Amino acid sequence: MPGKFVFTVIASTDCDNIMAVDGFSLLRRDRKGRRGVGVAVYVGDKYDNAVLHCSGDDELFELLWVSVRSDNTNVVGTLYHPPSPIYQTSALLDYIENSVGEINTKFPQAAVILAGNLNALSDTEIASCTSLISIVDQLTRCNSYLDRIYVSDIFYEHTMIVTSTVKSDHKAIVAYTGDVKQANRKDRTVVKYRKRSPTLMLCF
Repeated sequence: MPGKFVFTVIASTDCDNIMAVDGFSLLRRDRKGRRGVGVAVYVGDKYDNAVLHCSGDDELFELLWVSVRSDNTNVVGTLYHPPSPIYQTSALLDYIENSVGEINTKFPQAAVILAGNLNALSDTEIASCTSLISIVDQLTRCNSYLDRIYVSDIFYEHTMIVTSTVKSDHKAIVAYTGDVKQANRKDRTVVKYRKRSPTLMLCF
C-alpha cells in the first residue's frame, strides 16, 4: 500500500543534508517568488521514483507530483496553498484537475494520493474536480481542517491525528493499514521544591 513507503512534508530548509532521512530519497519543489522553501516528498530507497511534470504547471504553484514504482506505479502529490497566494486560486484548481486527469490517463491502475496544507482551499472543490476522496475528518489546527489527504480509493484503514514531532501548531496525520496503533502518551507532572540559598547551604 502507498502509505508504507511514502510520506509528505512541508520542507523547512534548503539544505538536503539537514533534511536527509536514512533509507529515504528526498524530492523537492522549492518555492518561487516569496519567502520560504516549498514542499518535499520522501520515498523509500528501494522504490524507483521520479518527479512528474504535468501540463499547465506554474512555478508559483507549490505542488509536487511524484511517481513511485513498487508492484505497480503509484502517484503521490504534496501541496501547500498559502493563506495569501500570489496566484489565482481558480488557476491552481484547474491545474490540479488537469494533473489528476493526465495521471489517470498515463497510469490508469495507479493509486493517487494528494496531501498537504490547503488552508482555505475548498475541500468540496478539490473532491469535485478530481474525484478523489477526502479521508481526514478531524481538526488539524485549532478549529480548522487545514491539513488533508485525498485518495483515489479507500486503501487506508485508519487515519490518526497526532501531535507533530516538530515545533508546529499543526497536527500531523498518519494514514495506514493494519493493526490499530496508539499514540504514546506524554504525561506532565508539576513538582514544588524549595530553593536553597547559599546561607541555608552553610547550615549543613
